[in-house]
Amino acid sequence: MKLNQLLKENDVKVYGFQAFKDLEKHCSVQGDTIILATDSPSLMIERGYEEYYAPVIPFGSRFNKAQEILDADLEVNKVTVHIEEDITREDEVVIVSTHTGTRELLEHMFANSTPYEKVNKSDVEGRLVVGTLPAHLIQYAQKYKSVIVKNFDWSKDQSLSGKELEERLMIGKTISVEIEE
Repeated sequence: MKLNQLLKENDVKVYGFQAFKDLEKHCSVQGDTIILATDSPSLMIERGYEEYYAPVIPFGSRFNKAQEILDADLEVNKVTVHIEEDITREDEVVIVSTHTGTRELLEHMFANSTPYEKVNKSDVEGRLVVGTLPAHLIQYAQKYKSVIVKNFDWSKDQSLSGKELEERLMIGKTISVEIEE
């Protein structure tokens, strides 16, 4: 499904990036109320949402305004989240983060790990994954544990490390994800 169609047919409540939140002004208030989120599936299930819609954002894309998102008319997937038995520090895991400091910290936390800055389906398929991934890639992991840096701002926090990074690191519940395209 396309995002613009979803907005046209539904009353949409949005969680995540501000530009996406601003899409609420562009939705139908007469359709069903649905949830759209750019936030991690781990955060969504902690908020009580086992099902929601997630835009498929191309890697490296930056959207600053709702109109840029509307112009892109992104694909949208229906996401179903399941809580799983926890991934432990001893498990063999794939670590995924574009942030160097986060990758390094996670390597110390998970002794049997392989770090990646960017992954594709084959890198995570059937594996235990810790880090930051979009829902459309999480679906291929056996289990996933999200890692978020609280109030992360790429323009200011690129070199964030050490104690400050540890204090801002938020590690989510272990989950799995099903996607309906």
